[in-house]
Amino acid sequence: MNGGTITSNSAREQGGGIWAGESNRTSVIKTGGTITGYSSDQNNGNVVRDVSGNIIARNGHAIFIRRGRIQHRKETTAGLGVNLSYNNESATGSWDN
Repeated sequence: MNGGTITSNSAREQGGGIWAGESNRTSVIKTGGTITGYSSDQNNGNVVRDVSGNIIARNGHAIFIRRGRIQHRKETTAGLGVNLSYNNESATGSWDN
C-alpha cells in the first residue's frame, strides 16, 4: 500500500482493515496511505467484533497477520508516516506486538 485509505470496515475475529496469513508467500508492505484502527478512531476506524457484536481487543483492528503461531497486529491507526512490512515471518515497523 502506498496511498489511499482503508477505513470503516468490520471483521469477525481478526483483521478489521487487513487480514493476511497462513501462506509461505504472505507479504504486506505499507509505505503510504492510512489504515484506521478502532483504538484510535472509534467513529470510523476498522474494528474487530465477535459473533455477538462485541469489540474484541488485540486482534488487529487495523491489520492482523498470522502464520502458524506467529502473529503481528496493529490496533491503532497506521497513518501516512507509519511504514509497516511483513514478509515470511519477518516484520518491521511499529507493530503492536
